Amino acid sequence: MLRRLDAQQVPASCVLIAVDNITLPMTSIARHYGVELFEAGCVESRFLVCKTTSLLRQLYAFAPSADWFVRLSLDCFVIYPHLLAALARYASNWPVYAGCARRMHAGLARQVFGPGQRAPTIPAHIRSIPHAAGGPLYALSAPLARWFAHNWKLYYDPARGEAQSYSDDVGLGAFFSLVVNTPVTDMPGVFQLPPGGVSDHDGLLWERRFKNLTYCQCPLPPPVHHHIYRGMDMRVAPVAPLEWPSLVAVHAKFSTWHVLEALERRRATLAVVNEELLVYLKLNPEGSSAYSPSAISVCILNASRPERLGSWRGCDIVH
Repeated sequence: MLRRLDAQQVPASCVLIAVDNITLPMTSIARHYGVELFEAGCVESRFLVCKTTSLLRQLYAFAPSADWFVRLSLDCFVIYPHLLAALARYASNWPVYAGCARRMHAGLARQVFGPGQRAPTIPAHIRSIPHAAGGPLYALSAPLARWFAHNWKLYYDPARGEAQSYSDDVGLGAFFSLVVNTPVTDMPGVFQLPPGGVSDHDGLLWERRFKNLTYCQCPLPPPVHHHIYRGMDMRVAPVAPLEWPSLVAVHAKFSTWHVLEALERRRATLAVVNEELLVYLKLNPEGSSAYSPSAISVCILNASRPERLGSWRGCDIVH
């Protein structure tokens, strides 16, 4: 992740990393990239709640004059210039909480964190409140970050236990919505986990999938309702096709990053001839409805974008 941010010329002074224990190798790496580390000091059973709370507090203390505070997972592929452009669409002087907005499945009472690990039962009124997925990234505007830095114990008080903070992202989304009157804003270009599931061979699968790109067909792909984690939850808004500059971040395994970086380079060559990459979700072959799991796909829009006009007027009359 640090190599990725360094390649995108992200100012090192903007990066703060929360770790469980600072080791000598970590210190050396941080010194090499010029970034800061801090120990979250969390020992609770569900330490992500504590760790996120600690990070958000430390971020505000670290850069109190910043306009935006972004919580980013280390296994999140982010395109920094696209992130800046996406954040510029929102008013940083108002409370804003933005990311991949999703809602837990109505019938799911517990959130699974791993083999044998389950959070306590989550009340229905909490499950139904959309939240920003914790896997990729989410952003807090300055007013919201400042409020949280001063009132964090309303969310998580170590002296009283984790209380209503049922899980890291679900609980935080409900807290901001109910207590601060700031529901999550969906950022279309942020994706939670590679749609289509995760596998040790994702890098090879993605290489095959994106090796030979074709031109987009008319009509363009429709918006797709995206299930995450095999139906555990769903993105609040259907995902419409978006052009590459609108792709902000993908929570993806490191084995896929070289494929995404190759697409970045391909996009740069296409831009010379006024062509663009279109990113969309495609239903898996076994999917029987718009609510089936889906996979990321990419096609090429040609210079005059006739597919867009054709999708509106009729593909048989626009060439």
